[in-house]
Amino acid sequence: MPSLSQRVAHSSLWLAGSRLVVRSIGLISTLILARLLTPDDFGIVALASAFYFVIQTLSDLRFEQALISLRDTSDADFDTAWSMNAIRGGGIALILLLGAYPYAALMDDMRLVGVMLLVALIPVIDGLRNPRFIMFEKAMDLRREFVLQVTTKLAGFFVTITLTLIYREYWTLIVGNIAATLASVAMTYRFARERPRFSLASFRRLINFSGWLMGGQLVTAVLGRAQLFLVGAYLPAAKVGVLHVGSEIANMATHEVLTPIRRALLPALAHLSGDEGNHRKAFRYAMTSIVGLALPIGLGIVMLADRLVPLLLGDQWLGAIDVMRFVAVVGALSAISSMGDTVLISKGHTKPLFRRELLKLAYVIPGLWIGIRLGGFEGLLVAWLVVAHLELAVNLDMLRRHTGVNPIALLAASWRSVLAVAGMVAALWGSMQVLPPPGSGLGSDIASVAALIVIGALTYGSLHLALWLAAGKPDGFEARALHIVGGLRKRS
Repeated sequence: MPSLSQRVAHSSLWLAGSRLVVRSIGLISTLILARLLTPDDFGIVALASAFYFVIQTLSDLRFEQALISLRDTSDADFDTAWSMNAIRGGGIALILLLGAYPYAALMDDMRLVGVMLLVALIPVIDGLRNPRFIMFEKAMDLRREFVLQVTTKLAGFFVTITLTLIYREYWTLIVGNIAATLASVAMTYRFARERPRFSLASFRRLINFSGWLMGGQLVTAVLGRAQLFLVGAYLPAAKVGVLHVGSEIANMATHEVLTPIRRALLPALAHLSGDEGNHRKAFRYAMTSIVGLALPIGLGIVMLADRLVPLLLGDQWLGAIDVMRFVAVVGALSAISSMGDTVLISKGHTKPLFRRELLKLAYVIPGLWIGIRLGGFEGLLVAWLVVAHLELAVNLDMLRRHTGVNPIALLAASWRSVLAVAGMVAALWGSMQVLPPPGSGLGSDIASVAALIVIGALTYGSLHLALWLAAGKPDGFEARALHIVGGLRKRS
């Protein structure tokens, strides 16, 4: 039977594979749509989606994480989770319908009314998904997740592109999301054959676990889209579109590599929650791995942003260059910060997360508001980066207080990653001085970006390996990565 680390690796690979395919489809979709629609079109949809995201997150009962973390689950648990999610979906739809006109008036764009009416269909459909599908993730068997994610994305892709080619209207983006949601819900019943029934028998049991997480979501919902709301309130919709698309592309690489690792780690760490020594050891490996992956991805995007945006999106999206640079760093910092959430949830310590979210109210929205008032769009980006550093410090302190882990020692273990990424940045900068500048022609631009990606990856990887060998091959990120690769090669 595979070891726990190998099971985590296999799960991470399936998740990474699904997210890579999904994001590749999403990237192709964005590239096509960016040339068919305008930043203003994307801005309208982003504002409507942001409102939906807040209501959805505010009401997120987090029962899925409870079903993963609880050691014993019964039919009543799944039936209750399904029933509450269905009720929640109807409630979200009602809020969207009632709030459509006031929100459109607040954002001074009445086009939002029609978009919000379409968006209201999504939570009704999504609330009916089969919660038993989560058992595949709990068992760290993510093959079905791969099929579900890819099928869902393809359904949305074909519907969105087809309708946009015909109509060239922003509402086609929402119809594509509705099609994707329908496909996703249908697939959960295709794989998890047991049908849920209406029941609230386990409500108290599930809410006792997820209650503090849900409380934290009340704050996270607002903070997670504060940037879009502020830009929508103070600047034209086109700026919202630039912020949304630039953020999506900047976060794409970081999320697709690191999110699968965090998702696979939650059931693994929950499994080790009774073994303090192995739990801390596993977390230390996880943190050094996240740092070792987040830094090169984030800084690599910073270096390549001025070449990627005109190549991928066209000249009308040049304003997204600065967005990508700032958000890439923010994404890397957030990925490192979020590991504290994973380890605390795995041990059932959810109350500190709620308190942390309350604390963020004191600095996130005020900081972003000051940034946009003093510096406009660029001021918001600077403030966003400052807030991300503060959030990392707060999360590391929370980790120290509630787990006994020394955050300084934890980050110090990643010194080889820091030096390797510094060498990577230097190599990229030097290469850019001899490669053709952006705008030298499509073939030249593609070749330059491809060359820079290869140079960055080879430089970072070789420096990391050299530093590890010079340090005497310590047990850490590199050793674990080589061990997992070796195990996967033997398996194949």
